[in-house]
Amino acid sequence: MKTIRVTIRKDGKQASCRLEYILTRSPAKQTWSGDRGEFRCHVGLLPNFGFPMEWLEEGVRHQAERRGATFEIEDLGGEATEWRDEVLF
Repeated sequence: MKTIRVTIRKDGKQASCRLEYILTRSPAKQTWSGDRGEFRCHVGLLPNFGFPMEWLEEGVRHQAERRGATFEIEDLGGEATEWRDEVLF
């Protein structure tokens, strides 16, 4: 399992989201910690970092910018299996 931590910061507040990938397609689990309430959008939702690994930085950047926050992405190790579409005939 590949583990990545995304940390977002704004106005002295910080929240982290731990992403666990089994397949590179999307995280199997997202776990939040810290001042996550500070980063809710106008309808009350937390940022969603459920992106494929290859799109993670772009997606996190967009979510952070929408909330006026900075971000950091840390690779905590492990490996995920590359997702491949299966075509059945």
